[in-house]
Amino acid sequence: YSQGVLVSLMGILKGSMSGYNRDVQLTKYQIMDLFREVSSVPLILSGVCDSMKFNVEEMLALSKKGFMNSADAADWLARKFELPFRECYELLSLTVKYSEEYGQISFQAITKAASELGIAVQVTEKDVEFLNTPSSLINEKCHTGGPSTESIEGMITSQKNRLIELQAELDSKVKSIETARNKCFG
Repeated sequence: YSQGVLVSLMGILKGSMSGYNRDVQLTKYQIMDLFREVSSVPLILSGVCDSMKFNVEEMLALSKKGFMNSADAADWLARKFELPFRECYELLSLTVKYSEEYGQISFQAITKAASELGIAVQVTEKDVEFLNTPSSLINEKCHTGGPSTESIEGMITSQKNRLIELQAELDSKVKSIETARNKCFG
């Protein structure tokens, strides 16, 4: 339903002549219908979130399979050794090829790949352990919108503060409406 209304709204705007905005008033009814349609979504999502269960052990095991960390590892190498990302990506591609039998990035494989490609990186076994730990790589991404614990907590705090501000604005408007209603109907 919502997708059909979206197409209708876009059609109204596309078909309107330039400068003639009376056609746009037709969008009001469809937008009001959309708001009615989606008004229960927060309640539904709240129930979904409340009933979600996570198998953390399974998630951790799956995150270590299939070299899912290789692009993040290339990014980390590029930042640590101040190399172009494409070189680090090529290094990790070859490293993954040499590490297939281990199931994760190995120190021997990354050393061999760096040597073959002539890329000057001094990776330690501790670095390789870091690269094979998904939570370590995730916590490196602490930019705005990043998945690190620090970023997520910052975004949650920011959204909570915004909700408090919006609630204060809403309370003020409700109070203003009540005052006006009392003046009129007293």
